[in-house]
Amino acid sequence: MSEDKPVLINNDFPPQAALLWNKIPQDKQQLILNNVYCVQCCVAVTMVNISGLLEGSSLVLKGSCGVCGGHVARVIEELN
Repeated sequence: MSEDKPVLINNDFPPQAALLWNKIPQDKQQLILNNVYCVQCCVAVTMVNISGLLEGSSLVLKGSCGVCGGHVARVIEELN
């Protein structure tokens, strides 16, 4: 992915969650999405088909494993 393009998210990303996600530098976004643990593969994988929501002050990313297609999630705590 090129440095000047943001990580794409799907339409299930509420505007408030998108604002928090966009505060994260793009290189850090890629690190987050490329290091998600999949319980079916038992390794860190890339998350695809990303959606997100806010739970309190945390951003919760949900998606699919880029290898097996299983459900994966990542919590990013206390974004201000």
